[in-house]
Amino acid sequence: DKAIRESKSNWLIQNQPDIWEKTHKFLFLSGFWIHRLTGEYRDSVGSQVGRALVKYQMIDEGDRILIGISGGKDSTTLLYTLQERQARSPVRYAILPVHIDPGFAGGSADALRERCHRLGLELRVEATDYGPLAHSPANRENPCFLCARLRRKRLFEIARESGCRKI
Repeated sequence: DKAIRESKSNWLIQNQPDIWEKTHKFLFLSGFWIHRLTGEYRDSVGSQVGRALVKYQMIDEGDRILIGISGGKDSTTLLYTLQERQARSPVRYAILPVHIDPGFAGGSADALRERCHRLGLELRVEATDYGPLAHSPANRENPCFLCARLRRKRLFEIARESGCRKI
């Protein structure tokens, strides 16, 4: 939601202007990809992620981790951070990026596939009709809920099929 994104950006500008200044140039706030995270921000995010992974034992040796990629900032940052840490981590794990294409015209699957390729990862794209189905006359009540539920269900199915123990 645009209002939420703007609210978060405004909070960062007001409360941590030094971090905003260092990061906003590297993030597409409208959402497709992180070209690079550099300097203090990358170190800060990387070290916080590293501490959380160890403290909460989030990744085990040999894990296959499915990462649902929408193209937004959250999933992109997660993918980039886990992939970047993978080379330095004493725990060996594999990453499977997956994009559930909801079936609307003008999707971002090709751009996401290319960007994953640049990271050395193969993006699995699952074409669906979940978006049009959710917005059909049969489901006018809450289309976003149905679409999200169907995409999440499909991610769990792909994880099971691919031997991914974590999503």
